[in-house]
Amino acid sequence: MNEPHTPVGDLFDAALELPPERRVAYVQEACAGDDTLRDRVEALLRAYDSAGTFMDSLAVGPRQEAVPVKPAAQPGDRIGRYKLLQQIGEGGCGVVYMAEQEEPVRRKVALKVIKLGMDTRQVIARFEAERQALAMMDNPSIAKVLDAGATDTGRPYFVMELVRGVKITDYCDQNNLSTPDRLDLFIQVCRAIQHAHQKGIIHRDIKPSNILVTVNDGVAVPRVIDFGIAKATQGRLTDHTLFTAFEQFLGTPAYMSPEQAVMTSLDIDTRSDIYSLGVLLYELLTGQTPFDAKKLLQAGLDEMRRTIREHEPARPSTCLSTMLGAYLTEIAKHRKAEPPKLIHLVRGDLDWIVMKALEKDRTRRYETANGLAADIRRHLDNEPVVARPPSNPYRLQKLVRRNKLAFAAGTAVAAALLVGMAVSTFLFIQERRAHDSATRAEKLAAGRLIESENARKDSEAISKFLTEVFQSPDPARDGRTITVAETLSNAAVKLDAELTNQRARRAKLKAAIGTTYFALGLYREAIQLQEQVRDYYRAVSGTEHSDTLNAMHRLAISYENVGRRDEAIKLEEQVLQLYGEVLGPEHLDTLSAMSALANSYQHADRQDEALKLREQVLPLRRKILGAEHPDTLSAMHNLANSYFYTARWEEALRLREQVLTLRRKVNGPEHPSTLMAMECLADSYDAASRRDELIKLRERVVPLSRKVFGPEHPHTLNTITELANAYDEASRHDEALTLREEVLPLYRKALGLENPDTVNATQALADCYFSVGRDKQAIALLGQSCESDLKNTFASLCLATWQTWFGGQNADYEATRRRLVQQAEGTDQPSTAVRAVQVYCLRPSTNGPLLTNVLNLAQRSVELSKGDRWCRLGLGLAQYRNGQCIAAERTLSLAEKMAGAEHELRGTAGLFRAMSLFRQGKPEEARKFFSEAAAQTPPLPKDESKPLVDGRPVFHDVLIWWLAYKEAKALIEGPSAPNVEPSVPK
Repeated sequence: MNEPHTPVGDLFDAALELPPERRVAYVQEACAGDDTLRDRVEALLRAYDSAGTFMDSLAVGPRQEAVPVKPAAQPGDRIGRYKLLQQIGEGGCGVVYMAEQEEPVRRKVALKVIKLGMDTRQVIARFEAERQALAMMDNPSIAKVLDAGATDTGRPYFVMELVRGVKITDYCDQNNLSTPDRLDLFIQVCRAIQHAHQKGIIHRDIKPSNILVTVNDGVAVPRVIDFGIAKATQGRLTDHTLFTAFEQFLGTPAYMSPEQAVMTSLDIDTRSDIYSLGVLLYELLTGQTPFDAKKLLQAGLDEMRRTIREHEPARPSTCLSTMLGAYLTEIAKHRKAEPPKLIHLVRGDLDWIVMKALEKDRTRRYETANGLAADIRRHLDNEPVVARPPSNPYRLQKLVRRNKLAFAAGTAVAAALLVGMAVSTFLFIQERRAHDSATRAEKLAAGRLIESENARKDSEAISKFLTEVFQSPDPARDGRTITVAETLSNAAVKLDAELTNQRARRAKLKAAIGTTYFALGLYREAIQLQEQVRDYYRAVSGTEHSDTLNAMHRLAISYENVGRRDEAIKLEEQVLQLYGEVLGPEHLDTLSAMSALANSYQHADRQDEALKLREQVLPLRRKILGAEHPDTLSAMHNLANSYFYTARWEEALRLREQVLTLRRKVNGPEHPSTLMAMECLADSYDAASRRDELIKLRERVVPLSRKVFGPEHPHTLNTITELANAYDEASRHDEALTLREEVLPLYRKALGLENPDTVNATQALADCYFSVGRDKQAIALLGQSCESDLKNTFASLCLATWQTWFGGQNADYEATRRRLVQQAEGTDQPSTAVRAVQVYCLRPSTNGPLLTNVLNLAQRSVELSKGDRWCRLGLGLAQYRNGQCIAAERTLSLAEKMAGAEHELRGTAGLFRAMSLFRQGKPEEARKFFSEAAAQTPPLPKDESKPLVDGRPVFHDVLIWWLAYKEAKALIEGPSAPNVEPSVPK
């Protein structure tokens, strides 16, 4: 259980500030009633006081003045008889230099000296512990101590042989060592740690960077270094007490044993090193540690301790089998094996050995490092390992592997006897089998004849039916005027009328017609037939039959496409479960169902659930279909989308780059899937603010889209629009304007005036006109859009806002706002109602009846939207224009609270709230609120004929905000009031 720092640590620090003779009385008084707390604080004080005269002469105590020290040692300096050449390492408390010894022999050595500023009692104690620990040991895999001493300033140092090597994990990967070779190297490490344990030393920080591999005469030799946090198991390492304060632990989290991380009352013993060796072995086998080091550190101290103490890591073979394909291939390559073979090598004995070393309960780990090494040797020698529960089949398997020649000879003798017996019986049963085979063949032929006849009859019936369907059902009509949809509808009616006694054939035909509807995008028409097909197969074949499951799967996709999302998700979840139970989790139909469900989760904004499914689909499709199969590439594309929607931008970008590379290779540079991959990658470049790459890629997409889809295809028009948006973001407004003028007529021709994409293109071109100062053209364009599409209330809102901003459009604005209020009367769309309210309330009005209508519209929009924040803002504006200032102030206050990060909503609500207070006769409150709102308002443009922010055109919401600011300033401050200009939003 973790102890809070405050009672122990704070009392200990406070006691140190007092003279020694007053500390005991202070602790007894402060810990009155808590004997355990008093004992722990007193233990710390005794440990501190017993730190020895050596540390007293070096450490700067809490009440002592610091002794001036020389700057840190530099290359070229001398320490004793050693000349420092260069710094080659740095630990928590010491700095390591490569130095040259000049007498009595000339040689290169490693010299470790305590760091400046680290000469506290505990640090000096740990440093001296390492010096004594190394001096006590004599093993070829442990760096030897050659000398020791102290610098002129009293900081201790020691000299050891210079180890020129690389981390054990890097050495294994750089030389592509096989798994057995890695195990041989690891056994040497275990023996070195065993030697340290026999000398009474626990390393406590075993990790790859503390195990360097050198090559002597072509033989790799691991060398264990850095006993800087070693602990003695017996006797004293130094003349000073080395203690670890409560709530402090030493070591590296990813390699740390549970008892070392948690700091229980149990003493740390040699089995802590066994755990760290287990982590190292795990990494040598899989390329990663059981717990990710970065995630441990990010989780915080308490969560890190809980993870190490409670979470069971995955077995090494499980870790390998769940890796992404490309990463697993790379790991296997470094171990000279194919991925399936590597998983097979690790699964079994090595899983058991690693997990025994990583046991949370140290009593269940290997007792010694030699015990761990011995078990690995047993595995290499095909003997039963201690870690694995014994079983007779397992023992027999090991026995066979150890004695292959003997078993081969015995098997040959047994085989000879069996062959003799087999020959004697073969002739007897051959005749019997021939008779049985003839009987089965006769039955099979009869069955196939029946199936063939039924298939022929089905084919003739279906052909006859389709021929009749596609004959014109109405002789008075020209066949060229009859649509495919009409023909399919007639076919469905004809099926129910004529095939009443042929249910199976009728189901097949309905399934075919439903599929055709789906392919034509007529999802609603498809659903009725697909539901009938599902019900038929479920009744005839049962829920788990493949025909039933396929029918349910197709129906769920149709539900999704018509927006019946809840039904789609419920059905897809059922289909996925059944596919998994019937076909297995890795069947292609199961993966297809998983992908469909992930798509529905994504559309329902359940992004985390979609991501989880897609992370399962991709490695399985790679495994079954290969890395370049179209379904695998689709899975990569979908997973990248999930990364993008969950704000994992870098992962999305990397995966999309891979998708584009593979699409170009597999599909070619002009395939529609390749173009889609380019557009998705452009979105990732946009999210990463890599604007130059974004524009370059979109410039390549546009001509390809024109070539592949045609110049007027909606997809081509969207790619042109995206390029124009990129130009606008880069303040290349003239180029954006040219593209928008080109694309708008094409949108109108291809999609019609009322299509949302056409409306957006119109608005974008108008914004472009405003950004270059061509406001008359912008207003004229918006006016044309409103006249051509009376339902386009959004265009009317934008038009009225610009008419109000430019001021000279009073009559036009009046006409626009009257028309919009009339259009909104009786609407059941809250967006239509609130837009009419916003437009009418841009300026004051003296038309009482219209103001009443606007207030009613505002109240209706709130009811229809169930309290939407923008509708509440509209209601507050309408109440203010109707003189209901008290109600307006309350409504606007609520809208302001609901605004969140929507600065335009909050700013406009705050300014109208200030005006409402002023109208109530509360000028001081009004000025206070106005000042706060003004401080949040973006700066007004210096040239109001070009209302831009950062060189880009503003949206209508910002214009409404600015208009509210100008009206509030004129009302509250008046012409003689001090000038208060708005500033950049906070």
